[in-house]
Amino acid sequence: MTITTALLICLFGAVGACLRFGLTQVTNRLLPDVKIPVATLFINWIGASALGLLAGHYSSTSLSWLLSSGLLGGFTTFSTFTNETIILFKTRTHLAIRYLCLSVIGGIGLAALCYWLA
Repeated sequence: MTITTALLICLFGAVGACLRFGLTQVTNRLLPDVKIPVATLFINWIGASALGLLAGHYSSTSLSWLLSSGLLGGFTTFSTFTNETIILFKTRTHLAIRYLCLSVIGGIGLAALCYWLA
């Protein structure tokens, strides 16, 4: 990998992080009373779907690295998902289990579906 490619991946990661922040703000404003962290759920579902499309369409090219490791790596958030799940387990175990299932099964299902569609 060249230095230019590495810098572009960083740039795409920054764009992904900004998109995540913006979508989180909009989602939280539109759906303030939802009991699970729906913004993170939607973001990770979108990321899983997009990565499934990429994996099904592109092989290991510079563009796929920019989009997968850069853009989607900055956009999706496993660490926030795990933290939110732990917080839910402390207060509302049934919601934590629901959120965990929706995130994992939904994410894998969407990735597989989009891979197949690509």
